[in-house]
Amino acid sequence: MAKRGPAPHYKPDFCPIAYKFCLLGATNEDLAGLFEVCLATIGNWLAKYPEFKKAVQDGRDVADADIAKRDWAEKRRFEEGLQRLKRWIM
Repeated sequence: MAKRGPAPHYKPDFCPIAYKFCLLGATNEDLAGLFEVCLATIGNWLAKYPEFKKAVQDGRDVADADIAKRDWAEKRRFEEGLQRLKRWIM
């Protein structure tokens, strides 16, 4: 039987780190790599520690909103360019 490593210890200090990392678009796999734990441990922390879950979700919400805003602005620029092109052609 394989020897198990020490149990990973959650620290409340992980919350602001997870928040900032999720602002950059971090996945659970990325968080596992950052904290040097397995993916299942991140899932356990999300289920067991509401403050950790909130930090992760808040970071992802901000990141998602930024992406949506950028996509909207890009779509608008494209549509404006298309309108200018139509006017130029006609």
